[in-house]
Amino acid sequence: MKSMTLTEPSLVDYQAFGITRKAKGNTFINDSIVVLFLLLITNALFAPVLYDYQPDAVEDSVPLKVLKYLPVVLIMLLNPKINFSYKKLTIADKLIITVGFFYIASAYWSPTSSDTLVNGLQYMVFMFFCYQLIYLKKLNIEWVLKTYLYIVISLSCLFYIAVPKWGRMAGFHQGLARGIFLHKNNLGSILALLLPLALMEIKTLKGAILTILMLGLIVLSGSSTSIVAAAGILVISTFVAWFDKRKAIFFVISMLGFAYFLFVNYYDKILGLLGKSAELTGRTLLWENIMIAIKQKPLLGWGYWGFWKSQSKLSTFAHMKWEAGKAHDAFLAVALSGGVVLLGIVIVWMLFIFLQILSIKDTKSRSYSLLVFFGIFALCFTEIGLVEHNDIFLFVLLFASKPGASDTTDYFAIKLETAS
Repeated sequence: MKSMTLTEPSLVDYQAFGITRKAKGNTFINDSIVVLFLLLITNALFAPVLYDYQPDAVEDSVPLKVLKYLPVVLIMLLNPKINFSYKKLTIADKLIITVGFFYIASAYWSPTSSDTLVNGLQYMVFMFFCYQLIYLKKLNIEWVLKTYLYIVISLSCLFYIAVPKWGRMAGFHQGLARGIFLHKNNLGSILALLLPLALMEIKTLKGAILTILMLGLIVLSGSSTSIVAAAGILVISTFVAWFDKRKAIFFVISMLGFAYFLFVNYYDKILGLLGKSAELTGRTLLWENIMIAIKQKPLLGWGYWGFWKSQSKLSTFAHMKWEAGKAHDAFLAVALSGGVVLLGIVIVWMLFIFLQILSIKDTKSRSYSLLVFFGIFALCFTEIGLVEHNDIFLFVLLFASKPGASDTTDYFAIKLETAS
């Protein structure tokens, strides 16, 4: 009689909280290149300092755009062997790669076909690079993320205290911490993303100090979404180790229902506690305008970044007092790029990512990955784009969903076995 069993690699080599994999050989060069990659794609340190913290100058810089692909080239030169194959990919992997093919195809109906095609190709390069790293044996992802985090915390604190011209916002958000990033929200959201790294070691002195510093910088950034996400991650970390599939699914459904209850009954009061108006610093008006644009092309959308590069953006936002460069909501951004078709694909992908994380047997590894997922999910509603090229949130989520992938031929694969 044949039965279906779920198999996964041994997790005995995990250290700290389960995301370190057994690396073969010297990983320092690969690790350092990936740290550089994360600094470049988040526009941290180099871009702000070189361009005097001018977002438009950074956005329009061709050298910076090209430089972001230097780490990709270096990794491929040092590790020319392709480390993954179609057989190794889970359903979630195939769905997120399908998004890339959709982005490329969307150049056909995008009002800015060439821009959409270029961005779609960049997304596919980014996805290829992510999976190349995920299955690369000579990579210590824990060291990479922690080193990146230490750079962010130490230099952001230094800039905030010693070089306020760089480390603090000017203008509308005067005085709020932005550290080594272009904007306060970048600092807050990235620290919220990496907070689980510290929480997994909070019982140690080092972990406790790291957590305090991170929470302090998040508060100083004044990013309400990041503060709420960090608070949620902090609370969930106290009982996340008890989650199994049923408990986790029940928790998610309960939290969504509770969030809806708070939104309907206490929306203004909660925002008041966070020092925010009901307009969420203009986001509600932005979302209203984006919804108008989505309704104009509801099925397949405007193409990947097609709307933001077109003249339609100018007419849609003509009555707004400020110019938007992104949706500030991952789901609206997806619907804008690919309509309800792509939105459906992404929602199903997130469901499979969640189930894939719940299938991780190692408790610490699963706990870390769940905290990452919950944090990213919260940030999706008002801050990040997620399903975009060169996105650190997507990068970290992919790694969190596949710990130990480089040590197995077919991670999370369902195999038929003969039972006696």
